[in-house]
Parts: sequence; C-alpha cells; structure tokens
Amino acid sequence: MTREECCAVVAEKDMPMTVYDMIVAMQEKYAGRPAFRWVDDATRTVQEKTYGQFVADIRRMTRYLQANVADVKGQRIVILSRTNYEYGVVTFGTVMAGAIIVTLNQKKTWPELEYELGLSEPALIFTDGIDYGYADELKAAYGDKLRPMNAYEGSAPAELANRIDTNALMMLMFTSGTTGRSKGVMLSEANFFAVMDHHLSVGRAYLEAAHDPDMVVRHLTVLPMFHLGAFGCLFTWAEMGWAQKLGSLRSFYKDLKRMPSQAMAAVPVLVQSIHHDLMAGKKSKREKEEELTLHLQATQDIAASLGKIKEDNQLLVGFALETNNEQQNAEGKL
Repeated sequence: MTREECCAVVAEKDMPMTVYDMIVAMQEKYAGRPAFRWVDDATRTVQEKTYGQFVADIRRMTRYLQANVADVKGQRIVILSRTNYEYGVVTFGTVMAGAIIVTLNQKKTWPELEYELGLSEPALIFTDGIDYGYADELKAAYGDKLRPMNAYEGSAPAELANRIDTNALMMLMFTSGTTGRSKGVMLSEANFFAVMDHHLSVGRAYLEAAHDPDMVVRHLTVLPMFHLGAFGCLFTWAEMGWAQKLGSLRSFYKDLKRMPSQAMAAVPVLVQSIHHDLMAGKKSKREKEEELTLHLQATQDIAASLGKIKEDNQLLVGFALETNNEQQNAEGKL
C-alpha cells in the first residue's frame, strides 16, 4: 500500500454507514494502518494492532459467540471491563454476530450492577478479571456465564457477513444513576450512524486547521469505554481509518508523551483540569518516571450560569435535575 493510499481521507459520499461496511473498509482499505496503541502493563512498552489484525480478531469473536451462545442473534452480551483493546473486539464481534452489546460501569456497586444485569438478562459476561469489590457476588450469580475478555483467541474467523438489522436493538447503555436509579438507553445501528457525519466533522475540521488533508489523525482515549464519549470513538475513528491510543487518567501526561495524539474525547472537567495544569506551569514536571495523577477540578454549573445572563425575552430550557430536592434546585437555577 502506498502512502497516498494509506493516508487518503475518505470522501463523505464514500463513508460507510453500517457496521458491516465499516468493517469491510477496515479490512480492504485500512488493513495496514494502526488501529490501536496502548502501553502494556507488564513491560511498559507501546503495543500496536493494525486494522487488519483488528478485523481478524473481530471475526474470531463472532465465531466464538456463534459456537457458545445458542440462537445468538438478539442475545445480550455484557462487558464489565476497564478500557483495553479487547473491548473493541468484543463490541464489534458481538454486533457482527447479530447480538446486542451491553456496556456497564465496572466500578459501580454490586447492588447497582445486580439491578442492571437483571434488566440485561445476559447470555455471556466478558470481564477483565479484576476484582472491583463484588467478585464473589458476580461469580455466585453468573459464574457459568463469565468469560475473559480474550476468550475469542483460538477461534477460527467467522465469515464476514452482515447479520445486523439496522433498526433493531444493537446496544444497551446504562445511565450513570446520579439522578436516581440508572436507566437503560436502547440504540440501534441506525441511531448510531445518524449522527456519524457530525462526529466526523471534528476530524475534518482538524485536517483543515492543520493544512494537511493526508494526515492520519491519532486519538487519545482516556475516558472509560462504558462512557458514550469514548465508546462512540470506536465507531467514529474507525470510519476514517484513524488510530486510537488507549490511555489512562492516572498516567495521562506520560501516555500522551509515549503515544502522541492530535485529538481527544473529553468531558468539561477534564479539559478544565488540563488547562489548569498548563497554566500553573506543571507541564514540565511530567517528565518524571513515576506515575502521575491528573488533578480534577469542578466545573461551573452550565444551567445556572446561563440563567444569570439570559435576557427577559429569552427562554432557557435545560436538563438541571439533581439527586436531592430536584424541583426546588432546578427552579432556583432558572
């Protein structure tokens, strides 16, 4: 593959608009490009998987589900894991099998997860093997359904075929639960790709600003994969054949140095904290070898801030619900 072929930016009219088309593009157009990079826990060295390797593992995961889940189409497959390469494999392998992927926050309490798992009715649960404080309870309730994240290794690749009903349930994602009991959000393939071009406009804008239309953009992923902002990046950056660097908030600056990136999905508190560090002159201190911590700061209340500056002839509509005294607090901001 020539550099021109490798780095070519896909035109909007040629953009894949289904998971199947996207994975075909990974294999046929982007096979030699890096898809994921991460720092290995044991060796502290940067590891890499290309899109060609990624597709092969996705197909292995699909075959694993076909062999281990009866009538797999429409079955629910849960991920309880920290961010890693296998998260992407399990996600796309599940979807390509026609099953439903369910992403849960592995750091919630057991009562919270017990409730969400009960609603999910999982056929299998893929975990990273880390005890987050409920290993015994999880094993007692779902022991025969637990699988390691790399369980697909050793399986033969499945046929690359489209088994997805674009309007059927593809993913179940649960809310954080900060305003009460968490709720399941149901998303179809059509839901996901309806906003894909909007998400990709961020990448295109960066290419224009950098005056380099052939750049293969690299994205640093530090939000947990159960967060929609990070999970969506599995789709967004694969659409363009760009690379994801899997980092951590605990070692943010070291990861950024080891795996240079041009983009990052972030929540406001993270952006404000990075800005605070830079303004405080702490950037130079990040050269030390020990693990470093990113200190988070609270952000302003957006609804309350807008309520203070709106004009009399303007109507402010926003989601301002809090855990306690919901109506009173919301009305006070307006």
